[in-house]
Amino acid sequence: MRAPHLSTQSRFSRLAAATTVAALFAALVPAVIPATAAPETSASPTARQAAAEFAFRTQKLHWKPCSEGSTADCASFKVPLDYANPTGPRLRIAISRQKATGEKLGSIVFDPGGPGGSGAEFIQTGIAALPAGIRASFDFIGLDPRGVGRSTQITCFTQATFDNQPKSLPTNLETKRAFVKEVQAVAPECERLSPGMIAHVGTRDAARDMDILRSILRERKLNYLGISYGTYLGAVYSSLFGDRVGRFVLDANMDPDARMSELGKAQASGFQDSLQRWADNCATTTQCPFGGDGKQVVASFTRKLRKVNTTPMPVTGGTDLGYQETIQLVQLLLAQGPDGWPVVDLVAVAMKSHDGTDLQGIRLAVKAAININLISANTAINCFDRPSPGSQALALKRIRAWQTAAPTFAFSMGWGSIGCGWWPARDPQAPGDLPFSGAPPILLVGGTHDPNTPLPGTYAMQEKLPGSRVLVWDGDGHGASTKGDVCVNNTLTRFFVKGKLPADGKRCTAA
Repeated sequence: MRAPHLSTQSRFSRLAAATTVAALFAALVPAVIPATAAPETSASPTARQAAAEFAFRTQKLHWKPCSEGSTADCASFKVPLDYANPTGPRLRIAISRQKATGEKLGSIVFDPGGPGGSGAEFIQTGIAALPAGIRASFDFIGLDPRGVGRSTQITCFTQATFDNQPKSLPTNLETKRAFVKEVQAVAPECERLSPGMIAHVGTRDAARDMDILRSILRERKLNYLGISYGTYLGAVYSSLFGDRVGRFVLDANMDPDARMSELGKAQASGFQDSLQRWADNCATTTQCPFGGDGKQVVASFTRKLRKVNTTPMPVTGGTDLGYQETIQLVQLLLAQGPDGWPVVDLVAVAMKSHDGTDLQGIRLAVKAAININLISANTAINCFDRPSPGSQALALKRIRAWQTAAPTFAFSMGWGSIGCGWWPARDPQAPGDLPFSGAPPILLVGGTHDPNTPLPGTYAMQEKLPGSRVLVWDGDGHGASTKGDVCVNNTLTRFFVKGKLPADGKRCTAA
């Protein structure tokens, strides 16, 4: 079954070795919860609900090493499935912790994006990518939001369905009808495999879980670093709990107003820009498999990719490599910026010879990272948060409309854009319904050549967050805070450690 387009996570190194209840009881619970405090009780349902939520806020964390020899500790806590019924079913929320390497100033909760990316795993395996100056002063708490990773998972695909997705996207009437039928079947499978969860995996509930975590950590204010989808989670939190916002950095911002089809359009153009950047560089080397200038390289790349959709590449000792896997791999690589370009070269060589054998190793690494839960959570959370109409006719209309700006990616993004068209559960509030609630200034980071979350999304986010400052990273790839850029790292460190915001519009240029 085809899921909506996956917003990829920002660490290619991993791949080589992501119901509204409007702050119902927030005013009843103080920002700091003393360990000995007790709620008032009465026979009223509201008081009983408040007492039930208070119990969630006073949980104890039992930290244990995540694995033998790990420097990270892991724990979990409970939250209500439905905040309107806090005495009902519960979900498990998984977290991990890397302690500050120096004198601790506090904690920073971290979400790597997706949605569907595991913050708990990132903190165990990828934390070295985050600025060392921040790691010296803060414990990093990696979060797996509800439905994700080691938290109570949402599952929308059986293993057999997941392993046997079509290699190609539709090209004729029969395959177009089959594609739509497969997409329509995803939501019922979610409900069958994860009963009751489909209406309770939205970001507003995840933000409430994050405030439960703040209370459990005994932090008066929440410090937070969110990348990609994590920016939207942070923005929702700031809207619901503005008086509890500490130092927030939102890196690689999603457009808060955009529906899934609109995100697909922006990503199609973003990936086209990144492919052109790779091609311009490729054209200057003697190893480039395609001749001509950068525009000619892109044209040749696109023709070969279209051929893969009709005739998958054979793989010696493995199954044929089809269009969907190939374009997903290209997108993952382009999200890494120049670090991924040498492997894009290999993809181009493979497509030119129409032989995918040399891509088998990275193909297996990608398969290991993009699992059932990641796709399930990505689908369920996005579709709940950002419902968007879908039909065969709309897919074809979008492909035609996006073709000029994104000739390489319009086809895949157009078909991917209809994935939420039949989703039965949706947030009754628009995704951009983020009323300001007094949060202090937030630091927003956006990249000039970020394919997953193009820079206009950062400026759209700034409009929702009065007083926020934008740091522009003039570089390639998805997210700036994990790229090791000295200017970006120093700016983020000054903000987290000393509370000093940069001037709005400050630019950092990649070395």
